[in-house]
Amino acid sequence: MKLRLATYFLFLFSFSFCFSVLSQNTIKLTIKNMQNEKVMIAYFSGDKQYILGNKNGKNQYFKFDQNGNGEFKSEEFKKGMYLLVFSAEKNEFIQFLYDENDLNISLDRNSLQESIRFKNSLSNTLFFQHVLFIKKLTVEKNEILKNLKKGVNDDTISKKMSLLDKKYKQFYKEFTNKYSDNIAAQFLKASNEVKIPLTYKTQQERFVYYKANYFNNMNFNHEWLIRTPFFYKKIMYYLEKLTTQNPNEINKSVDLIIEKAKDNPELFKYLVTTLLNKYAKSKMMFGPNIYAHIVKTYYVSGKANWVEKTQLAQIIENYNNIKNSLLGSKVNDFQLISSTGETSKLYDDKSEYKILYFWNTDYISSKKLNDHFTTKPQNTKVYSILKNSNKNHLKNFVTSEKQLFPPTIISDKDRSLVRKELFLHSYLKVFLLNKNNVIIGNGISIKQAFEIINQYSKQ
Repeated sequence: MKLRLATYFLFLFSFSFCFSVLSQNTIKLTIKNMQNEKVMIAYFSGDKQYILGNKNGKNQYFKFDQNGNGEFKSEEFKKGMYLLVFSAEKNEFIQFLYDENDLNISLDRNSLQESIRFKNSLSNTLFFQHVLFIKKLTVEKNEILKNLKKGVNDDTISKKMSLLDKKYKQFYKEFTNKYSDNIAAQFLKASNEVKIPLTYKTQQERFVYYKANYFNNMNFNHEWLIRTPFFYKKIMYYLEKLTTQNPNEINKSVDLIIEKAKDNPELFKYLVTTLLNKYAKSKMMFGPNIYAHIVKTYYVSGKANWVEKTQLAQIIENYNNIKNSLLGSKVNDFQLISSTGETSKLYDDKSEYKILYFWNTDYISSKKLNDHFTTKPQNTKVYSILKNSNKNHLKNFVTSEKQLFPPTIISDKDRSLVRKELFLHSYLKVFLLNKNNVIIGNGISIKQAFEIINQYSKQ
């Protein structure tokens, strides 16, 4: 667990998730065998943990007296899971639940987990009841596995392990039913995996059931899911492991997840901004497609009503810049001019694949460009297009340097249109088009373009 020893908030497109201002809440902590150390409180946000701080952005610590009695006051407590951090360097911490009531905690520094006690906190009493039960079952499991190594009959081991499983299922059922209104039971249920009925036999059947019921145990009306160690991970697992990795399927999964939080403004906001940030930074070729879908669906539509006007304008401007160069977009026809003055139109070329290689002679040598294309696939036309050139520069450049693929420039009448449509903001940009001039590769290397062509050719 990595903690940042200062107060930070996640900034997603310059939008911070700060806690709402609440009345100050207090956690009192009594520590037996207190050592000379500073105790802090951390909270979960996404896949990270952050130290709670004061208004000046400094770490906030418990204030202890000589008897080991400490107090921590903050306006930033909201329902969820937190951590008492004793040593960030050694990863010494203990988790607890906050249910919007003041807490009184006592523990022994020499045995944190076993000694911790809560006064007037049913939530935490129940939470640690589950923790200790799991610890007890783990001890029993380890004893069973020891016998396995000693050569005990496999059938006997299997029966004992099955009995342990039944013990836990019984505990879980009684616990979540009896205390269904308590955050401890809700937390346990939300973090629990969906069980696949034995009637589903094949791997495909089991996968379909698992994906369809993946979020059954999670109530998206619980805003405190944001402040748990599992919520972000479960969302990412669904998107990255249970969803086919193509833009259409990922967009469907993104919408399905966000739709579940439509009645919970805080969770809705968290999911929209978190997923926007994820795909804005994505290294996947189709990442911009997902980003554009989120912007169009939630920002352009006005559903992201928490965003300040200037920020919203920036996001929408970025969307408008890239929307015509996404995978699946058709490139408009444009005219190219060679060093000899000959003209050609993109649409006149009927090649199976076309590589548009936009580059700048100030940054890339001809030799490097030539080396890229020595293993060009068949049925592929390469367009070497100089971005920073006019007719005179093109002619002089071709005369001075040998070219495997003679460079061209975009005609004056089409240049601004192409620059805007394909968002040619960098000195090097590679697009791969199919025979219908639809983009099937964007923001890739030449090697990746060849790999995509070879993959398509095998289909």
